[in-house]
Amino acid sequence: MNINKMLQVARWEFVERVRTKAFIIGIFITPLIMGVFATLPSILASRSDTKTKTIAVLDQSNMLVADAQVYIDSRYKLDNGKPNFHFEIIPPNTTQEQLQAQYYPRVFNDELIGVLIIPADVFTSRTLEMRSENAGNIQDVNKIERGIQKVLVAKAAEQNGIKADVFEKVSKSLDT
Repeated sequence: MNINKMLQVARWEFVERVRTKAFIIGIFITPLIMGVFATLPSILASRSDTKTKTIAVLDQSNMLVADAQVYIDSRYKLDNGKPNFHFEIIPPNTTQEQLQAQYYPRVFNDELIGVLIIPADVFTSRTLEMRSENAGNIQDVNKIERGIQKVLVAKAAEQNGIKADVFEKVSKSLDT
């Protein structure tokens, strides 16, 4: 087989494919679609909230929820000045069955963005449990998690004899 004949056939096949409408449309539409799908999530995520979101919080440690609400209220506000999140405090003796009967249906009815459970051993386990209908709402979860983590670390420092004002000075984040 002659290599020149193979190259001629390949060239002819390429030219025939490039001349089709599908190729011309695909060459322009595919990057456009990729661009839309790449930028749309960031545009939607950057939209600011318009109303306060309520989250039910079961604080089995009885130590974090009030201070976390104060921290989150001071840090995350809506454009109108109202807090971005409101904690609806669940009584600490609430059972799993009561959660399922009273709070989880409210998540699915969009009354609550989720149910946050702070276990009694949160100081040692460093775990939280979040139940929500929209697991993809990472921004809200991260904001709430950062607020609770900040309060948790401050309380742990206080329990170990470090004064709150000293701790605040040494734990200040870098500005970037």
